[in-house]
Formats: sequence, structure tokens, C-alpha cells
Amino acid sequence: STNSVQNLKLVAAQVAQQKKVLSEKLAAAQNSGQISGNTLANLKKSEQALANIETALKNYAQGLGISQITGQDLFGQEVVQETGILGQTTDQQSELLAQSARAIKSAKLALQQNLQAGQLNNEVQNLAAGYLDDETSQLDNIFDTLSSLSQEKVQFGKLSTNSVQNLKLVAAQVAQQKKVLSEKLVAAQNSGQISGNTLANLKKSEQALANIETALKNYAQGLGISQITGQDLFGQEVVQGTGILEQTTDQQTEILAQSARAIKSAKLTLQQNLQA
Repeated sequence: STNSVQNLKLVAAQVAQQKKVLSEKLAAAQNSGQISGNTLANLKKSEQALANIETALKNYAQGLGISQITGQDLFGQEVVQETGILGQTTDQQSELLAQSARAIKSAKLALQQNLQAGQLNNEVQNLAAGYLDDETSQLDNIFDTLSSLSQEKVQFGKLSTNSVQNLKLVAAQVAQQKKVLSEKLVAAQNSGQISGNTLANLKKSEQALANIETALKNYAQGLGISQITGQDLFGQEVVQGTGILEQTTDQQTEILAQSARAIKSAKLTLQQNLQA
């Protein structure tokens, strides 16, 4: 419900506050020599886990808020009767790489269709031919890369170190295309070449690209943490592709349940490391 989305935002803020308090206490104890060595290092891992949980919950709440306000999900895709644009439930579309690829394709088609519609209803006037052709072409390339990465994830259950780096580059490319699109829309708006509903709809594609960029950056960060430290985005141990409950990472995609487990894990870790 709308109230629950607001409560989720409050929970994220509470996690942030607890992370801040823990950080201050650890710093004080370290400076006074009361906590040191591996115990201090392990306690700081719990602090980092709280920071990661906060980020994940904030992004999730943002996505839910966008869905309820605009009728679109985090990727700018239409939400109808709790289904996505392909008629699949949001749980069935949980594989983020494939979903991001679909969202990129959707953003590209929306740009083209809205420009054509604007020309028909005179909300687009005196605009150079192919005004957004470079951007739509780049989105095609991004779609191809994301589709390839998604296939690798499905086939092998994970991405290689090189592919994780490629994913970060893709996120940067999405950010660049969003920036260029934003500049072109501002210029066309100021010159009176694009206006009305056409301008509003084109700006929705711009926002969709921003959301996709955020999602991909966070996903790449989580994969990087997993491969470097042996822990996932939530600081939970990853062993042979499984999480702490011996479930595959795909089976742990429900972020609220995963966050709850991560909070409990962080609490137990704090207690156990202090005792040790």
C-alpha cells in the first residue's frame, strides 16, 4: 500500500541512523584502543552491510513509489494489474539484466513513437530530421550488450570479472545517453520545437534512463562485492553461488526478505564478534 511504501522509506532511514551510530561507536572504541584487530575489521563489515542494505531499500522504495504515482515501474515500463509490459508478473521479471535490456528497448521505441506522434499533432515543429537518431542507435547497442550479459548470467549462473566491468561501462553509457537526451530536450523546448504532451512523454524516457542507470550501477556494485569479498551486496556469505541459507542468488531476489535476513545477520555478527 502507499502507507507501506512510506514505512519502507522510514525503515531505510532507520537503517541509515543505526549505521551512523555504529560508525561513531566503532570510531570511539578504536581511538581509545578498546576494540582492535580482526574484531574491529569484522565489526566494520557489519557497518558496511548496513550501508548496503540502506541503499537497496531506498532504491526499492523509489521504484515502488514511481509505480504507484505514474503507473510505471522503476524502469519506466507500464504496470497493469501488477504485470509488466510483457504480461509477466514483476516477480517473473526479476532478472535485472534482462529487465534492463527490455527497458532500454522500450525507452528507444518510446522516443521514436512520441516524436512521430508529436509531428502529427504539431507539438514537434521545425526539428531537424533524425534529431534523436544517434541516441536511439546508441540505445540499440546498449540493448545488445545487456542481452549478451543476461545470456551469460543465465548460462553460467554468474558474470565473469570482465563482464562485471563491462556492466559498469554500460551503466556509464546509459548515463551519457541520458545526459545527451536531456540537453537536446532542453534545447528543443527552449526553441519551441518540442512542446506539450510530446515533451512530457519524451522526458519520461529520460527519467527511465536515469532509473536504469541507477539499477545497473547498484547491481554491478553488488556483483563486484560478491566476487572480491565473497559476500553479496548485503554482506551475506556467497559460497559456490549460494547465499547463507543455501539458496541461489536468483532464489533470493525478493529484496524485502533478503534485507530482513541481512539485518538479522548483521545483528548476530555484531554480537558474535564482540564476544569473540
